[in-house]
Amino acid sequence: MNELITQLIEMINREVESFEKMLDLLLSEQDSIVENNVETLQENLHEQEVLVSDIRSLEQERVKLTKAISHQIGMKPGELTLRKLARRLKGIEATKLQDVGDSLLQLQRKIQTTNRNNQILIKQSLRCIDQTLNIFTGGEGSPELYVKTGKKARAPSGRSLVNRNA
Repeated sequence: MNELITQLIEMINREVESFEKMLDLLLSEQDSIVENNVETLQENLHEQEVLVSDIRSLEQERVKLTKAISHQIGMKPGELTLRKLARRLKGIEATKLQDVGDSLLQLQRKIQTTNRNNQILIKQSLRCIDQTLNIFTGGEGSPELYVKTGKKARAPSGRSLVNRNA
């Protein structure tokens, strides 16, 4: 079983490294959004897709390892967690397993927070674009204009930059 535990710790360390890369990519994505750098953003998103695929593969390998370990210790695979496993172990392996598990959880929280922040930034950018389009096309929020009768009216909201009455 010690060999399986060592493999599991190594596997989780590889996941931690991948999550650190993902966090770096998300922070870079945030910079690209703020700077409105679409080209860098697209490259970043492609790198994220590749990394997500790698993370999924690592996760599948980790699940196989935990199933093998759970069978050896007589637990159902769905019941075994890193904390429960660390409690059953003794010495350095227990400490290492607990440490890498904690690192993984912390990174997941940081990734979720950064991802939420990026979503907020993207929504704000979309609202700004929508407001700009509304101003140019006479949609909601556009300034009032004077019509031939001399009264105020809003420009038509057909979202067109060209007057089609010409």
